[in-house]
Amino acid sequence: MRPVQQGLFDSGSGELVRAPINGEMLEWARRIGGFTREQIAQAVGKPGHPEVIAAWEQEAEQPTARQLEELANKLKRPIATFFMPGPPREPDPATALRRTILLQSRGLSPEIRLAIRTARYVRDRFAELLDNEHDLSGCKIPIAQLADSPETAAAETRDVVGVSMEMQVAWPNDFAYEGWMEALLRVGVLTQQFSVPLDQAWGFSITDGRMPLAAVNRKLYYRVARTFTLLHEVGHIALRDSAISVIEPTSLGPDDDEMAQTEHWCNTFSAAFLLPIDDPLVKRALDKMETAEELDSLFVQRLASKFRVSKYVLLGRFRDVGGISEADYKQLRSDWWVFDSAREQARLKKEREKTKEKKSGPVQWQLALADRGRPMTARVLQALGSGRISESEAGDLLGFSTSYLDRAEQFAFGKGEI
Repeated sequence: MRPVQQGLFDSGSGELVRAPINGEMLEWARRIGGFTREQIAQAVGKPGHPEVIAAWEQEAEQPTARQLEELANKLKRPIATFFMPGPPREPDPATALRRTILLQSRGLSPEIRLAIRTARYVRDRFAELLDNEHDLSGCKIPIAQLADSPETAAAETRDVVGVSMEMQVAWPNDFAYEGWMEALLRVGVLTQQFSVPLDQAWGFSITDGRMPLAAVNRKLYYRVARTFTLLHEVGHIALRDSAISVIEPTSLGPDDDEMAQTEHWCNTFSAAFLLPIDDPLVKRALDKMETAEELDSLFVQRLASKFRVSKYVLLGRFRDVGGISEADYKQLRSDWWVFDSAREQARLKKEREKTKEKKSGPVQWQLALADRGRPMTARVLQALGSGRISESEAGDLLGFSTSYLDRAEQFAFGKGEI
């Protein structure tokens, strides 16, 4: 039997303290969080009794103080939420972000819903607290339409972002992803990371409000995959399209689905942004592929690594210029993917075993910094240093206690790992 926490009983009465919550708020928080009544019942110690949660939502019964704490923890909401007079104006991710037919059939898990809610909150607070920043005066990404050429849209967007190919190839391998994050922030696009299983999302975009957001799943281990996904989400931003993306082509669904067409458009946009075909350096790499006796995986990867992209992106661009047929492209890509997927599974297994040995992983403040990224963290700390925001506001934005602000400063300005 669990020990009773102090404060759960009325003084002298011996009766459990009940919390007179607003049942509508509980129903709203559960629904928008993607939970069933059974899942909530399990969390509050009532497994197999979803009718208990229904009674709370209908205000026929009330939870105890302890159960209210467990509700707040499971739903990731402040306790005060359940006493509000009515739901706030918070978009439901299921309707606010578009997704392919396949993703629609899976539904949105509580994990991806929480990731979207967190990212939106951070974006809104960041834009609000740093409203006077000269480089946050609105999104500068040119508006595009699905009927437009993604190649043209990518070229126009890259001109605005202002990163030359010479700059791109000069970036160290471990900096290129952050380099794009910094460049995008300068043109009014906030970037973040999140963590959910990859079959739920590789990334997502939020384009409402004055500052669009591009978010990338940090479970994408390879930086080149994160980079491609990041620019894919910028494609959605160019279309002013809030969406959840799973970029692997086999996951897109029927070609006549508008969202699948949008995903293909954004894939082409990302590839064209990273490897403009008319750039002399890119042309030189494609010429080497043209004269190669065999398009060996390692050979193509060596060429691609110069541009801080994957071999799949470079192979796709080779197909785009007619260097290889669509059928041969798909065959090569499939062959490489089988090998790379097996290698990735082996890496993940080794990583899990290493984690078991350590019996610990990154702590909360480290994960929060990884998700915010160095460019955003630096802006927050600069605002703190100039007195525009308080330490508590900085901690709220960065997602951890103010006692870790010195660690955040080392991360943001020391160029070291977290």
